[in-house]
Amino acid sequence: MNLKILLLSLLSLFSSLLISITFEIKQNGTGDFTSIQAGIEQVTDQDTILVYPGIYYENIDFLGKKIIVSSLFIQEQDNSFIYNTIIDGNQNGSCVKFSGGEDENTILCGFTIQNGSGSERVQIEGIVGGGIYCYETTAIIESCIITNNTAQAGGGIFTDATLSVGYCSPM
Repeated sequence: MNLKILLLSLLSLFSSLLISITFEIKQNGTGDFTSIQAGIEQVTDQDTILVYPGIYYENIDFLGKKIIVSSLFIQEQDNSFIYNTIIDGNQNGSCVKFSGGEDENTILCGFTIQNGSGSERVQIEGIVGGGIYCYETTAIIESCIITNNTAQAGGGIFTDATLSVGYCSPM
């Protein structure tokens, strides 16, 4: 009897770990969060952050999490979502950072990444990765437009990691 209870408890624990949750980012306040970074800070591995169209003036850091951050493109496969869901770095650093050991379970999909100014990288004494900065990561970037970013190296993307750039498949 005790063995059955133990097995059921373990099964319940493991099944709860396999459940992923989708959180919505909407600027009008009707979603779970109004900023992408707020969502990233609150979610756990295997969760999805679904970002609705708008211009998000922020610089996001994946914080080593194994999550999906995507525009509605991932559901609809409509390119207009890529053009209309914008991460704008506002010339305040890299728009997107992957620097916490993210792996292939970390995906960025369906955004326009613009107006990033890069991050300081002491090892090469310079500002790098205006749009996207990648360090020690194997994250996946899919179906993104990277434009109007600046840095001394890698204005669009700077990486010293294995990076996969591909096509976003529907959810």
